[in-house]
Amino acid sequence: MASIVVPDVRGLDGKTARDRLREAGIVIVGEEAVNGKSVLMASLWQVVDQVPAAGTAIPAGGSVTLKLDRFKPTEQPEPSKQPDPPAQVEQPKEEAKEEPKRQEPPPEPVKKTDPRFGTCGEANAAGYGNYVRGVHEEYGWYQDRDGDGRVCERR
Repeated sequence: MASIVVPDVRGLDGKTARDRLREAGIVIVGEEAVNGKSVLMASLWQVVDQVPAAGTAIPAGGSVTLKLDRFKPTEQPEPSKQPDPPAQVEQPKEEAKEEPKRQEPPPEPVKKTDPRFGTCGEANAAGYGNYVRGVHEEYGWYQDRDGDGRVCERR
């Protein structure tokens, strides 16, 4: 039976590692998160270990399990300093006209509604009521049994 030497895929993202293993002839590639979470998008995870280890010979069509951890942000190297461009002769500038500052309109006041009650009787007992269709949001909370466009009319 032919064997395959397991390539080292540590440091790669999970998707790239899985693709490389399959290209090498490894049929089954398992994935386990080191923190116990579910791996939904392997490309967002980094291979931190693999079983069996890189360099191990396994039967063709064998399996490898990838141990994955979420990518950690890496520090970006400082960009190399480019030499300063040659000095340019400054042209006289036109006097800049200052644009008037736009004033933003004040935010609309937060519309408050009365507390919601189970029935109009409860609303009336608490001193609320007489809601009109199209005027009060509370109108939609109660039944307009007589169809006059008013609910919880106070008597």
